[in-house]
Amino acid sequence: MLEVTQEYFNLDSKTMYTEINKIFDNFIDFLKSKEISYESLKTCLTPSIKKNEIVLVFDRMKIESNWYGNSVFEKIIPIFEKDTSHSILCGDYVGDKDSQDVLERILEESLEVTNIFNYEHSNQFYMVYLNNVSELMMKKFNDGLRNYNAYVGFINLTYKSHLKTYLALTLAPTVIKYKEYILNIVEGYDRYEGGYIPDENLYGYPFEKFGFKCKGIPDDFYGLFLSYKIESEVINSFENDIKYSINSLTDKIIDLRDCKVIIEDSKYTYVHKEKENQLKKAEILTLDKFKLEKAIKEKIFSNYIYNMTYNGHILKFNISIEFFAKKMKKQVKILVSLEYNPNLKSLRLLTMF
Repeated sequence: MLEVTQEYFNLDSKTMYTEINKIFDNFIDFLKSKEISYESLKTCLTPSIKKNEIVLVFDRMKIESNWYGNSVFEKIIPIFEKDTSHSILCGDYVGDKDSQDVLERILEESLEVTNIFNYEHSNQFYMVYLNNVSELMMKKFNDGLRNYNAYVGFINLTYKSHLKTYLALTLAPTVIKYKEYILNIVEGYDRYEGGYIPDENLYGYPFEKFGFKCKGIPDDFYGLFLSYKIESEVINSFENDIKYSINSLTDKIIDLRDCKVIIEDSKYTYVHKEKENQLKKAEILTLDKFKLEKAIKEKIFSNYIYNMTYNGHILKFNISIEFFAKKMKKQVKILVSLEYNPNLKSLRLLTMF
């Protein structure tokens, strides 16, 4: 919506900054009317280096009802605990005839099979993505769905893979499960008198049956500020996502690829002393300052930015980057906090987790 608005009205970045923040202020006021704090949604709206992302896979050919989404959620909802929060994205594993060999291969590379299935076509599979999932919860979902005939198994989608990139482009935001509430898209804000948004259950899934309460969120608000994006390498057609993220905090926008990563000597000493275990785990402890700067620079555009804040002096954001640890033969995530300085065209390292 932001891209279309800016192009249609020929708006500069300063005007866009004002407009984005007007919408955001209205959104915050709206959430307050629903007795929800935006800050409290952080765990289900931002990537985590401590929790997992999973995809539950279902064979809809084994579901008699054409409304297979409802049948799946009938099984999933009771497994949720009331004190957890997650973004939920759903969709079919779509693909044309020519892509079936690739889609079958990347699915089978990642899938933890629980029930035997016969792969005929990618479209037979219905995917439910959840973020902010603990190891215990991952086991709980798998065990709780084991006896459901349509359940195939789960995918740990925490780290980058070809499948993760594909699903990032195909799965759609569905709802946010915020403790005992289901934040649910309500379409057509203008059709409600006085701006009141009823707490409708748009999808009709049996959330209330299992003790959850739906909260209606206008589709424009949901699309801009609540739609969780699965992390994936930024491709050309989605470069503007980062631009508008920065534009929400400043009207001075510099392509991050044109910015130099700076690690001050004191900061380099600090991270090596205080973050030694994390750097050792990622096998980057031995990198000197310049090689570490280069490593961060090379990965800076392979994900989106989040946790953006501006206190009037420092504009900063976080980005999670992955390194392949050869000894453990696995990916390791590192959270990097950077100060954005458009005047110096620099990204200054603040800390690493």
